[in-house]
Amino acid sequence: MTPNTSHQCLETRTVMAYWQGPKLVVCAGTQSTVQTIAAIARWMNMTPDNVVLISEYTGGGFGSKITASIHVIIPALLSKKCNAPVMMRISREEEHFIGRGRPSITGRIKCGFAKDGHITAIDMYSVTG
Repeated sequence: MTPNTSHQCLETRTVMAYWQGPKLVVCAGTQSTVQTIAAIARWMNMTPDNVVLISEYTGGGFGSKITASIHVIIPALLSKKCNAPVMMRISREEEHFIGRGRPSITGRIKCGFAKDGHITAIDMYSVTG
């Protein structure tokens, strides 16, 4: 058995979103601006040329911020509804719940070995959460 492991980003997720006419302006940390713009456009049902992403280099995402996740869309939707900029900050504790990480694994394995130590058979069953 292995436990879940959080990636422990150096910065927790913080997003500010606002609208300038048909353009959505999003300020967020990400490891890939190209993938994040495409994801935001898809989630918001708009074309990528109407998404402006401002993302300063922060480093230390450790795989957790390859693209944006649902936390980016919430401020965008709220900003559209209230016609004002919306900022959302995720606490370190919340980061453990919504951040990407390594999932836990529960499993069993049986191995057969030859006298010289080579593996001759494997029977494995695992479930990841």
